[in-house]
Amino acid sequence: MGRVCTICQHPERDAIEARLVSGDSSYAIAEAFGVGASAVQRHHANHTSPALAAMETQAALDRKATLLDRIETLIERAEAMFATAASAGQSSQALNVLRELRALLELLGKATGELREQPAVAINLLTMPEVSAAIGVVYRELADQPALRRRIAERLQLEAGPRP
Repeated sequence: MGRVCTICQHPERDAIEARLVSGDSSYAIAEAFGVGASAVQRHHANHTSPALAAMETQAALDRKATLLDRIETLIERAEAMFATAASAGQSSQALNVLRELRALLELLGKATGELREQPAVAINLLTMPEVSAAIGVVYRELADQPALRRRIAERLQLEAGPRP
């Protein structure tokens, strides 16, 4: 008859399996729990339940997911929580979930670039003395050609009146 699995008999089996699911190396787990790395590997290969294996696969996928994917997953979960709380009449909990959802949407906006933190700065070039002086020069040079002056002003969406 074969040997009994030392990990199956270990008092901290659940903790060992949790570390396996989180993707820790067999060597790190073995050192942390005072068992052999080969025992951890054998247990993982031969005694890991299908549910635990599925959790491990999901954990690996979660680690590989992009930041945007992870944020969107959190948003989906928050929306589901909100719907549950709202339909159960738990307005306080629903409000708390909405706050979290708002924060997640803000995070998503920042991550995608849709929401910029920097304020937009508008500069009115017509108030700059240099630009105003340049426009004045153009207007003075076109003083004897009012039709051309008017056409240019219209195309530039400026007044066709006299400039200093």
